[in-house]
Amino acid sequence: MHAMEAMRKRGNPGVLGRFLKEAWKVAAPNQRTSAIWLLGKEGTVDLAQDTGELVFTFRDRIIRAPAQILGSFDSRDTLGLAWANSSVTDSLARDSRQVRECGEQHNRSASHNTSMAG
Repeated sequence: MHAMEAMRKRGNPGVLGRFLKEAWKVAAPNQRTSAIWLLGKEGTVDLAQDTGELVFTFRDRIIRAPAQILGSFDSRDTLGLAWANSSVTDSLARDSRQVRECGEQHNRSASHNTSMAG
């Protein structure tokens, strides 16, 4: 089952669901881009933390792209920032640390977790 289809069947709960729903509204009408990138045709999408790649698996090919993790949502719609998450490898949290450092340079602090509920 396609990842977006699975999210729709679960009812797109929370902030992440709303974000994906809005992103899909933007991406779906652009059929040329969809055709070029085979959006909606992938069998699976996985994040390989060991290689730092986003892996799209199709029936006839595998496409890999470099990835970064800025944060992740838990079941309470709380965003855990990657730089503070020990389960995210250092290489995948690199950009998250750069965002934190930029905030510190501009006197903006970020906690480890940020509530996104609502």
